Amino acid sequence: MISEVLDEPTPTPPPLPTSQPLPDPAMELLTDADIAMLFEGAPHFALVPRADEELLAEDEYAFEPAVTFPFGGGIEGGAGDCKPPGHPAFTLCTSRNPDEEGMVKEVPSMGSFMGAEPGTCGLEYFLMLPVGDSDRDHDEGYDDGMDEGGRERGGGLRERGGVRSMEIGYIVDRLKELGSIWQAKKRERKVRDEAQSSVEVVDQDEEEDMEEEKDATPTSVHMYTHLFTYVLFPPTRITTDDYLDPYSLKVQIMALIQTLAKKVWLDFSKVRWRIKLGQILWGDSIATGAAEEEDGAEYEEWKASAKESERVWLLLQILLACELLVRIDSVLSDNENMDHRRASVQSNQSLPESKEQLLRRLYEAGGAKVQWDILLARRWLENIRIVEMDAKPPPVENEREKSSFLAPPSRWFTFQQPSPEPSTPPTPDAQHITDALLLPRQSRRQVGGLLHFARKIRWPNVDALAQQAIARTPATPASSIYDTPPLAGSPISMHSTNSYFPGPVPPRSKRLRELASDVPTLHKKKSSILTVPSDMGYGGWLSRSYLTGLILPGEGLGHLIMSTLLENDPAAVEVLGYNANLYGGLQYMGKTWWSRYCVVGRVMAGCEGVEEECGWVGPVMGSGVFVEGEEGGVMMGQIPDGWVDVVTSPPLDGKTPRALEPKMIGFCGDVRGKGWKQGIELRRQQFVKVKNTAAATTADKLIDVQVKGLFFTLVEQQTEEDIDADFQSYDAAVHFLVGPQMGEKKLHVLDLRYDVSFVAAWPCNSTGDGHLLHESFEYINLRIEELGEFRFEEAEEKVVVVDVWNPGQRVFAYAWCAQRGRSAVVATRGRSCSSCAIREAFAIRLGVVVVV
Repeated sequence: MISEVLDEPTPTPPPLPTSQPLPDPAMELLTDADIAMLFEGAPHFALVPRADEELLAEDEYAFEPAVTFPFGGGIEGGAGDCKPPGHPAFTLCTSRNPDEEGMVKEVPSMGSFMGAEPGTCGLEYFLMLPVGDSDRDHDEGYDDGMDEGGRERGGGLRERGGVRSMEIGYIVDRLKELGSIWQAKKRERKVRDEAQSSVEVVDQDEEEDMEEEKDATPTSVHMYTHLFTYVLFPPTRITTDDYLDPYSLKVQIMALIQTLAKKVWLDFSKVRWRIKLGQILWGDSIATGAAEEEDGAEYEEWKASAKESERVWLLLQILLACELLVRIDSVLSDNENMDHRRASVQSNQSLPESKEQLLRRLYEAGGAKVQWDILLARRWLENIRIVEMDAKPPPVENEREKSSFLAPPSRWFTFQQPSPEPSTPPTPDAQHITDALLLPRQSRRQVGGLLHFARKIRWPNVDALAQQAIARTPATPASSIYDTPPLAGSPISMHSTNSYFPGPVPPRSKRLRELASDVPTLHKKKSSILTVPSDMGYGGWLSRSYLTGLILPGEGLGHLIMSTLLENDPAAVEVLGYNANLYGGLQYMGKTWWSRYCVVGRVMAGCEGVEEECGWVGPVMGSGVFVEGEEGGVMMGQIPDGWVDVVTSPPLDGKTPRALEPKMIGFCGDVRGKGWKQGIELRRQQFVKVKNTAAATTADKLIDVQVKGLFFTLVEQQTEEDIDADFQSYDAAVHFLVGPQMGEKKLHVLDLRYDVSFVAAWPCNSTGDGHLLHESFEYINLRIEELGEFRFEEAEEKVVVVDVWNPGQRVFAYAWCAQRGRSAVVATRGRSCSSCAIREAFAIRLGVVVVV
């Protein structure tokens, strides 16, 4: 059988099919599902219209940054590109927090001022600074009928604002009463929120608040009667909606808004006046107004009268704002009876307004000016407690009081009683009738923030500072941090003709009107002068502003906390002098400290052992570089202890701000390619992997960069303005030694010529080597040793990516950016992939990415 089988002929196999070329995966078209899978966790950058766009004034910017994850995979917990505040006291720099929801917001957001990486800011701060509040406030002139506070001169409050004549004593009493009402309602909400808890912890500050709380919140009718009997004249017309309930909270709210909207009050929507809030309350000089130059005693008498008048005007404005806020809070309160709200707010509507609807209507009625008044009222009620004292003649000034930077309580308010004539509007100027002590409600928070700040930047003598500060923390309602003589011997106050917050003018100098209108934009000019006249008696308004917590959102917090630190360190003031450049830096006891508004601070923030807090950087190495010579060497480029003004120029990449080209951000940073539009086909080969920075050679990681020192060169004073300046100006440079750890190193001198910025990259959520990058995003990788020879002309329209592996390399890259005038995006390995950082750089038109 076997042989028979073997003998059978073998069948012919069928022909093979014709071979077809296999498809090239790289040429495959990508579907929407493919794109979603590839770019899950990749951020998308855009400028979108603000939710309240239709309510904005003509000069208010109508867009805001938005970072989204259109393909899913967003970062859990809302992690962003900036640091959280280092202490609860530092949240006062912004109104973008849960407790102040619905309040007006500062632009740019100070919550984005401190980026996630040393020396950086967040995307929002960088984008919005050129179109922020300071920019809108710049070079805005005043009409002939207006003073520098934005108020109409002439006329009276009765005709223009509907305000009754009242004594300063009533203003103080009513502010105290409103504070009690506010704290009582706050306490009620807290008790309700903690109903589930069996243990209640009350700190001492809260116990003091409880002692002054009212037993019950006044009714709408009671509040109506008080408002239109003692504060305002009754409205002459009532709308149809209010006809059935003329005593409603709505009637009261609208009357107060209409009064505050009049141009007889300070306008805190203008940046310059936010910092002057404390100067008007506690300063020894005039903050607003205009006057002709006068001689001798007559001019001094005018100044004293004008100063007291400004205080009362401000207190009256705060009173009206507090009256408004308490009523708004009554309407919006969670435990408000719904029927009561329906009757008192919307008499003819079946349902009351929502919180959003009411706030929107209020904004329409009062605009940004009244919104800032409301925010000021909230900060006042949350942070200030008033304790009245018996009226008595001002005490005789003695030498000990002269040396104090805080006036004794009896001198906090000494106002003149206005004329009792009914037809005459209140003109607050000059008769001592009452004394009022303004105490901080959050003293422990503010003192704790000061000590945290001092320890974080490792300020010398911090232990002695802590003992003194704790000793002056109030222990009873009658005591105050101002009761104990302070440490500093003289006040720090502000005085400059080119300052962000122009201050008082001495006799026979510029008129106040000229000074107040000469305010530069911060992003164009970072230097300002705070003058501490050695012959002034008291002052200390900067410290009082910080210690009371009466701070409006914006950059002021960083200036105030450093001023408070210095005013409590007499040894430092003795060395540094009474002129403070809070936009520059200082050298003291062999170290330097720098403002984040100075490029030296931003560059040196990357040094090992250097910390950042509340807009300040330190301790950084002192000035001077050891230069070897035939006789052993010498220190060069040193400066004496004191304040430093560093001269810089605007960055070279500072073209039209991206904020003025809102569509270009999304257009130039889309994951599907720069300039991608709907309908454009995408193929897999168009997306590439960015060089894996984690796979750098050992040689790259072991490049040793030593920061040899800071070298300063005195700038020759050429103009009369330079000669009259209170500070010497310097060019700054950083000296480096760069080379292999065990090999010969080369000296690099990088001049910090340009005022560049560093923007922390937004975090992404990727795996492996990071997200892919579309081929339209061209970039070039440079090593540290290659930076010195590189020219940006060689890589036009490309982003330069620099990988750094240690603090020395980071500072070198930062200084190189400052020398070449190029701002940079700073990405952190493991937090932001290089691909997303490059896209972000293209989106905001920056030419450098530093990967750390």
